[in-house]
Amino acid sequence: MASGAFNMCKSAIGVGILSLPYSMKNAGLVLGLALLFFGSAATTSTLYLLGRIAAHTDQGDYFLVGRLAYGSMGEITAVVATMVYLFGALIAYASYTAKYLQMFLAFALNVEANAVWYTNSRIIIAICAAFIFPLACLRDLSKLAKASIVGMLCMTFVCGLITVDYLISSPAEKPTLTMVNLSSDALKAFSNILFAFCNHFTLLAIVPTFINPTAKRRLTMIGGSSTIVVLFYFLVSLFGYLNFGDQVPANILLAKSILSYAIAQLLVSCVIIVSFPLLCDPTKSCVDLLLTKAIGPAGGNGQVRNIGITGGLVAGCAVVAMFAADAVLPILGAFTSLCGSMLMFIFPATYFLRLSKMYKISMKERIICYIDIAVGLLVMVFGTYFSVVQSIAELKALYS
Repeated sequence: MASGAFNMCKSAIGVGILSLPYSMKNAGLVLGLALLFFGSAATTSTLYLLGRIAAHTDQGDYFLVGRLAYGSMGEITAVVATMVYLFGALIAYASYTAKYLQMFLAFALNVEANAVWYTNSRIIIAICAAFIFPLACLRDLSKLAKASIVGMLCMTFVCGLITVDYLISSPAEKPTLTMVNLSSDALKAFSNILFAFCNHFTLLAIVPTFINPTAKRRLTMIGGSSTIVVLFYFLVSLFGYLNFGDQVPANILLAKSILSYAIAQLLVSCVIIVSFPLLCDPTKSCVDLLLTKAIGPAGGNGQVRNIGITGGLVAGCAVVAMFAADAVLPILGAFTSLCGSMLMFIFPATYFLRLSKMYKISMKERIICYIDIAVGLLVMVFGTYFSVVQSIAELKALYS
């Protein structure tokens, strides 16, 4: 149970944490923290629903749960939503890695970014892709278990750095803080906060492996992991925003060019490299499932298909990150709220209600389902609208 909670924490606490101080700026400190805790409660409720589904159906695959609930259409819908949601994240991972390593090398070598060939972002992405490819080809991702533990330690260092940096810093001018921002920016911030909590696929894989998956053990694991995750997010959100105020950048690690932040940039780059295969794996499963339905199973060529899919994803993400990230990411961002709201809220709640013949549902659980569906629809409608508006604005600025 403890290892399950730790695995859920590892899958949630990633680079998404670095944009939370910026979300505090968009929503205001008080409203932002309120949205943070509400987001934690909302996502924890859907984890609870998925935990019950996994325990009663013994299904550890999100897509198979969709098939169990709604047949082939439910499975395909979940596959497409997951693939679109994760593909944008993979491209963003590649872009972040290049940016962090570029900043680190520029600081360590005391040169300007892109001043020499080895600080060129495209070359950095190509080199990172060469390291990522063999890791992403692994079928047994348990071999990356130790690396993911190191990744969790690195994110702990980042959280500690941001906290300590605020406590010991003495800025010449007190940063300007916004307490409550009742505007469309708050809704965009809420979407970003919600998606930082995404570890729903991990939970489905963990529960069926429990020796004794009682309700108490499931609740303890989900509650414990959610508490740790929201504590990390609270510290980074609060102290990151208090330190820089309304001048906080979209990514907190780009706020300063000093040794401690350069070390953090290097560590996060390493975290992304070893985490990329973990994010790539469900994307590969989506592509493989679609290929199986289109041309049939791989049969004896399973390894060849795995290498081909992996190579296509890694190379595709690297090429887009090198040459077209500024154009492609805004377009994919328009679908993030649409797909994310379905995967994190609407699907778990509707699956739970649909499969109710397999277990008894209490009135409280039914109310939780309706609340989750309402939250999902809210994020889908408003999040998608503002994502489209932002994407159009970014594309106009890019090509103007």
